[in-house]
Amino acid sequence: MDESLQYVKMCQKAKEIQKLKALRQGDWMSWKGTMNVIIIGGRTLDVAGFQDYIWLPRQDQLQAMLGDFEQQLDILDDWRERGKEPMPYWNIGNLKSWEQLCLAFVMEQKNNKVWNGEDWINAL
Repeated sequence: MDESLQYVKMCQKAKEIQKLKALRQGDWMSWKGTMNVIIIGGRTLDVAGFQDYIWLPRQDQLQAMLGDFEQQLDILDDWRERGKEPMPYWNIGNLKSWEQLCLAFVMEQKNNKVWNGEDWINAL
């Protein structure tokens, strides 16, 4: 699990992802830049008491946002094909983990946004 400040920042600024937050056993959260594992005993909690926390989706949670396995493969194939063309707005060198890459997939595919190193911006 990515515990970097960059991933925390990416998640915090991904407002669309934070709206999906529904705490479950084993979820990762950040509070004031620290890492906390929330263990909830198998049930979903009301997030009202966790307003100050930033949800850090795991890779499997991010992948599930893209659909089933076949849909995920289609998305990856599309990215591979586009990778042959110049994409000045997309700098994969800014991404340092699989969680960051998966979050970037979700944000582009679902929200048409890309990470510029500081914030999510509309894709060109």
